[in-house]
Amino acid sequence: MNNRWQHYVQETGTTAKIWLFAVLYLGLFRIALILFYYNKIGSDAGFADFMGTVLHGFRFDSAVAGQFLIIPFFANAIFTPFKFYKTVIYTRQFFAYLFVVISTLLFVATIAYFKEYNDQFNYFMFEALYDDKGAIFETIWIDFHPIINAIALLFLITVCSYLLHILLKSHYTGITRYLGNIENLWMKGGIVVLIVILFAGAARGSFKSRPAMRKWADITTDSFLNKTIINPYRSIYYAVKDYKEITSIKHGLNVYLTENSSIVEAAERYFGKGDLRDLHSYLKKTSQGAMIEMPDHIFLVVMESYDSWPLQEKYESLGVTNQVKNLAHKGIYFKNFLPSGTLTLNSVGAITTGVPYVGVNINRIGDSGRAPFISSLPETFKRLGYSINFYYSGFLSWQNIGNFMKGQGVEKVYGAPHAKTQLKLGVWGVDDEDLFNLVLKNTKAGEKTFNIILTTSYHGPFTIDVVGKGFPLKAIPKEIESYYDGSIDLNILGHLWYSDKAVGDFVAEAEKRLPGSLFALTGDHYGRRFLNGTPSLYEHSSVPFILYGAGKSAPKETPGSHIDIMPTLVELVAPADFVYYSFGQSLFTDKAVGFGRNTAISKQFVAAFHPQNQAGELPKEIESLNLLKAKHDDLHALGWWITMKGNLLVGDFQ
Repeated sequence: MNNRWQHYVQETGTTAKIWLFAVLYLGLFRIALILFYYNKIGSDAGFADFMGTVLHGFRFDSAVAGQFLIIPFFANAIFTPFKFYKTVIYTRQFFAYLFVVISTLLFVATIAYFKEYNDQFNYFMFEALYDDKGAIFETIWIDFHPIINAIALLFLITVCSYLLHILLKSHYTGITRYLGNIENLWMKGGIVVLIVILFAGAARGSFKSRPAMRKWADITTDSFLNKTIINPYRSIYYAVKDYKEITSIKHGLNVYLTENSSIVEAAERYFGKGDLRDLHSYLKKTSQGAMIEMPDHIFLVVMESYDSWPLQEKYESLGVTNQVKNLAHKGIYFKNFLPSGTLTLNSVGAITTGVPYVGVNINRIGDSGRAPFISSLPETFKRLGYSINFYYSGFLSWQNIGNFMKGQGVEKVYGAPHAKTQLKLGVWGVDDEDLFNLVLKNTKAGEKTFNIILTTSYHGPFTIDVVGKGFPLKAIPKEIESYYDGSIDLNILGHLWYSDKAVGDFVAEAEKRLPGSLFALTGDHYGRRFLNGTPSLYEHSSVPFILYGAGKSAPKETPGSHIDIMPTLVELVAPADFVYYSFGQSLFTDKAVGFGRNTAISKQFVAAFHPQNQAGELPKEIESLNLLKAKHDDLHALGWWITMKGNLLVGDFQ
């Protein structure tokens, strides 16, 4: 074609068709994601919520499609006047087909990611950089059927590429033919300006002063639908943005501090008065005196994915948590309890260091030569005369956990190779019973030990022969069929049963061999697996905390979280006037609220906050939501500060 104006108009029209194709493709994926996980939709969601999801999602889809076409758009404007038509066409075709390939890859990956994490991509995806690559690959191979997904991926790419090819074969349309025949220079100039304005609006997802933004994404009353509004491209962008912000040590990037607020002000708001230069002074506490005779052995068991929902009475007929229920009944059960994180190391790190998880991966602290945190659980109990051991049924190289524990004061660390039997090691190491047998083998009467134990059996890909180990459940009991929609299968429930059985058998045997021992049990995080797709906020947030061997007591209503474990144990066994340092507070005090990351719990309610400093789910009658969120942010601002900058509170006040 010799007419440059006609070529420019035609290419603009073709680019517009690609934009429309891309928007439709992203929109169809959103609908597919909703249908794929339809059981997660709350019963209160109505037609307006669905329409709001689709229409508001269009803004984000438009922005992604427009941004994908920025280079073809400018290539048309720059190269067409010089008649480099093939360059323009090849550039446009390359980005069009690239969009299909990348989008399809992201769609398949998003569906798998959502299954595990109940969300689109978030900054947790970066934890894989530090994880056991082999175990992750084997879990993916078993759980997510990569061959089937690869076939589906190739099929989708082929079909969508063909449809795009058909779309791009058509050249002139009525509007492009009409515009291409315009000769008046002023009209041409006006058309170019209009094209630029329309393209800019498409690429921003808005013609208003502000583009499509995450903080305005949650427009429906249904939390699942809200999670589908932002498309996979934007979810990755925000994941990277969040990760960079929260792990940055540059001035002014303590994301938990409100504008014009200093870290000293946060310390005084949360703890009260202290030394303005010394964060440790705010953490200092003095024990009130032992509540029980100091035991020779303390066993702190952190159970993989062991959450609170199976312990509720309404699910009793499942019978998969009878052992822990029995310990809770005989001991002290703190049921209003939150994990510090939603991934294992994040919670284990908070339990061990005593510092709330703030989004910073701390697994390399043990390699840095840095002294243990002053609130370190191992260092605190070493001062009480205990030798500190860590037992992990996985591999100590996972997330550098062996070195991390040593860096926090643990004296001896044990992993799967120490506990292996004649059986082949599993994906994540040895079965829980093998780990507990190692603990029993190493713990001797007459010694004084504090043992941190981390299990793995209730973790995908769920390959333990639980039926062979005695799992009795053959079908979902009729009593709870009304709660069940197939979201969890019997094999997974069998692994929960096995995890429960293993810890119960361990406690029973340890009681015989080492009478007078103290046992503390908790879960590392919510298991992300439930009877249906719509668990309550409590059910997909809480983990149990149980003390057994400290005397019989009714279930305690006191709310807390992982950072409260160390001060609770100290106040239980330490002599009067023992000095220790803690972000948390003993659960034997009259605590009003416990904080996880972006969550809070009290005797009356559970609250969830959005990461973008917005209020989340909370009963409307709770008027102190903003104060609650502010207190949460102060705590995590202090945790961020001591992790990234240390003890001194001078100089840099953000």
